[in-house]
Amino acid sequence: MELRHLKYFVTVAEELNFSRAAVRLYISQPALSRQIKNLEDELGIVLFLRQSDGLILAEAGKFFLQQAKDILNRSDVAVQTLKAHYSNTDEPLVIGYIPTILQTFLGKTLHSFGLAYPEVAVRLQEMPPSEQVRALRDGAIDIAFMGNPPDELDEEFTVKCVKKVLDCCAFTRYAPVGT
Repeated sequence: MELRHLKYFVTVAEELNFSRAAVRLYISQPALSRQIKNLEDELGIVLFLRQSDGLILAEAGKFFLQQAKDILNRSDVAVQTLKAHYSNTDEPLVIGYIPTILQTFLGKTLHSFGLAYPEVAVRLQEMPPSEQVRALRDGAIDIAFMGNPPDELDEEFTVKCVKKVLDCCAFTRYAPVGT
């Protein structure tokens, strides 16, 4: 049994309809029906009672639904934990900056970041704004701190103003988490 079989089963159980479940899963209805039938055959258990007015979960199906949801949830948690704590740990977060930014607030901010995320290595690289933009495009840096950014950068990067007093903006190749 594979995780996809559990996903298929849960979706059919939630919809109690093969056609609607197939639409949600982006697969054909006959293929989904076959997958559920194969799952039932593999388990040796009837999960759905097929009636003229639709599907209902058999008692075994109700139990299996709880178990399948738990397995899928734990699988998602495991993947998210791996991504959050173990991906790219060998590669530092490279930050391009202009000198005035480091002296005013970036140093304190990076100290706080280091306390909150000690497993993330950070490498600072002083460079003028034009080099920062080029380095972002080339993937040489991950975040750029500069003042007065060109307007067209909004189309290519995620741009956030981080300190109004200095008119400083940060750019990143990646959208921040939660946006």
